Amino acid sequence: MSDLPRDMVHNPTGFRHPGEQGLPYEDVYIQTADNFKLHGWFIRSERSRDVPTIVYFHENAGNIGTRISFLKYYYRRIPSNLLLVAYRGYSRSEGTPTEAGIQQDAKAIMSYIFSRDDIDRNKVFVHGRSLGGAVSVYALTAGGFDSKVAGVILENTFTGIEEMAGHIFPKLKLLIPFLLKNHWSSLKSIGKLSSPTLFIISKRDEIVPPEQMDLLYDEAKSCRYKEKYEIAEGDHNSNWTLNPEEYFNRIHNFIERILTLRTN
Repeated sequence: MSDLPRDMVHNPTGFRHPGEQGLPYEDVYIQTADNFKLHGWFIRSERSRDVPTIVYFHENAGNIGTRISFLKYYYRRIPSNLLLVAYRGYSRSEGTPTEAGIQQDAKAIMSYIFSRDDIDRNKVFVHGRSLGGAVSVYALTAGGFDSKVAGVILENTFTGIEEMAGHIFPKLKLLIPFLLKNHWSSLKSIGKLSSPTLFIISKRDEIVPPEQMDLLYDEAKSCRYKEKYEIAEGDHNSNWTLNPEEYFNRIHNFIERILTLRTN
């Protein structure tokens, strides 16, 4: 799937839009504050006002069509609405991806979901994997949405691009601070996060050292509630496929626990 083109129209059948896998969806277009148009999908439950809504901030590689199988499992195993929007420069979204630009995207996406009147705005959760985890931390701690969401799921994300680059290119470690244009310094920000958070950690992640997730967990000292879900044999991208029932049960249990705590 890593060789799929930028535009989903050229994907194999089943990966061009969620309808090809039987999911009820609508195309979503969101205008950012700096005037770029983002494209994504909203997958709406028949009980949209009763179930939680998940905003999924995606990984770096591939177009959003590569996430359709994951969305299908999510939708069928956890009663929910799902929102997936491509960052600028990804899939059919306009613009060129930069850290500052994607930060604008994150705020626009979150503003959009809270503008919908066909969901329960008290049941909005954010799920960010890899790059999407850093985008999630920014949206909540700097974007002003920490107090609005019910909870957060951070999965296989990094403490910062500098630390990630140092892991991947150890011989360039001294030069990395001078070469980087994007930083995504989640470790410096996560201490501000107060929302209940589930940390999903693949212990055999070949891209993000799992120790970075442990550091984020330890630094998330302001979270009202936090828990770890460790996948012993999980890698970076396909961890959920090892045992989908367990994976989605853990997420579902977290969501239900947080919603119960909010009503008590």
